[in-house]
Amino acid sequence: MPKTKSNTGKSSQQKKLEKTYWGKNKNVPIAAKEVTKDSLECKVDQLWICIFAKFFPDSEGFIIVPKDGIENSQKAPDITIKYLHNEKKFLTVLTMENKRAKFDGQPAVWQQAVGELDEYLDLIPDRAKLKPKLEIGLVGIGKRVRFYCRRNGGDIMDYPGSKGRHLHVKKDAKQIEGLLNKIKKAMMRL
Repeated sequence: MPKTKSNTGKSSQQKKLEKTYWGKNKNVPIAAKEVTKDSLECKVDQLWICIFAKFFPDSEGFIIVPKDGIENSQKAPDITIKYLHNEKKFLTVLTMENKRAKFDGQPAVWQQAVGELDEYLDLIPDRAKLKPKLEIGLVGIGKRVRFYCRRNGGDIMDYPGSKGRHLHVKKDAKQIEGLLNKIKKAMMRL
């Protein structure tokens, strides 16, 4: 089927993509389609890298690092977002642990992933330099995500405003956007 252009110069396919649940970010719906019960965990990582690219662009001093190794450790979170602090050093501002979609709906796997996230937060280099002393983490299983945080190295808890929900990337896109914008604003004040 040929693309048709309207008087605005946009094809009907382009207009359709702009109306998706992630606005003009056409990569998110495409990446979300690749996350299936049979897909590997890397497809979940890919989905979140596409989402994070909208909120944490390199033009604003952020970098998105997949499988960021931690010094003196065999462990590595699936995704880390870092921010160039005072144009001198990258500080970790968000850490994410992901699991395959086939594990969605399995409370034991969610609990395991939160435990892994908690370990990664303990291993963040330069975490003492973060101000406010807030460590932010997400757990994604398939197309669902839950937002967490720790204050001053304390116990992991639900991120304020997330209400402890497992949010779906399509059905809860607006709430996810709101939480990521809130996190970004907090991190820009470092």
